[in-house]
Amino acid sequence: MTALPRLLVSSQAGSPADPRVWSGTPSKLFEALLADGALRPEPWSSAAAGPSALRIDRALGLQHRFIHGPARRWQAAAAASAEAERLDCVAQLHLGSYDAPLRAGRRPFYLYVDSSYDFWERHALAARSLGGWQRRAFRALDRRVLLAARHIFTVGEHIADNMATHMGVPRDRLTAVGTGMGDIQPYSGAKDYRRNRLLIVAKNRPADKGLPLLLAAFERARASLPDLQLTVIGGAKYPELKDRPGILPTGWISAEELQRLFDEACLYVMPAGYEPWGLSYLEALACRMPIVGLERGAFPEISGRGRYGFSLAQQTPEALADLLLSALADPERLARMGEAGQAHCLAHYRWQRVAREISRVILDARS
Repeated sequence: MTALPRLLVSSQAGSPADPRVWSGTPSKLFEALLADGALRPEPWSSAAAGPSALRIDRALGLQHRFIHGPARRWQAAAAASAEAERLDCVAQLHLGSYDAPLRAGRRPFYLYVDSSYDFWERHALAARSLGGWQRRAFRALDRRVLLAARHIFTVGEHIADNMATHMGVPRDRLTAVGTGMGDIQPYSGAKDYRRNRLLIVAKNRPADKGLPLLLAAFERARASLPDLQLTVIGGAKYPELKDRPGILPTGWISAEELQRLFDEACLYVMPAGYEPWGLSYLEALACRMPIVGLERGAFPEISGRGRYGFSLAQQTPEALADLLLSALADPERLARMGEAGQAHCLAHYRWQRVAREISRVILDARS
């Protein structure tokens, strides 16, 4: 039997085979590549950067949270190249762009990304702390990585468009492949859309996810709809949520309790200023829950441009409150949107489909 071509699958967040890494996204893709059977994925973590590289990047002012500077990227490139040679891999697939190795080495280099530096700089609140020279340096690093890649698989269509328009990546080297589902299971039981139950997952980066905007809008909407409730997954650590009428913040909860909350809520609201994809949008749709978000990033794509959710054009509490009241006033419409959204979500967002497309592109280039 002919041995399968090996593919080095790397991630800075940890081993791609570990389900605890990056909300489980790398492991789900890794398992799908394994099940697809066209390539043999080999997991490798680029997280173990030496202290000298980190010190150099910090001294240069080019280590910003999860965005790596040139020293760490060069070090990761050398280590990944050596590992690919040792395992005789035909190519490397790196998950993420902010920490991607700075050169491809002898083996073809591919990227699977959910965002881009340009999109982050334009919309993430953390980007406001960067100086002008840092922005130029990080942009140059990102562009160099992108142009070195043989092909780039983006999660959303908007990131492929962003890289082509703002980073100069040729369009024929970009493919939007989406994602599969997270851990929330599709729900087919009874759902009462008259209960006026809202849901948001905000375990981290609450401001980027639009939580302050939602809280202000919720207060206005609840004045007209007194039984309105909002559950904030991960909200127990935010002091501003304590003892607020109608708001139910959670701390750590079991998988079963998380599933119950998704099953029972009738509207998922995450007016995120910066959310390049939003796996929780897909999980909401899988539970027949229409979604609410800003008219930016991947939201238009995931919401079917209005078929499965509601887009907020104005980023104000007044506009969001009005949108919520209008959506909740028509439970039958919510039910129809929920049914359509679930059908679309389950048909289009599968890890097997993502793995098959990635394997096809890599093997076609090899032949």
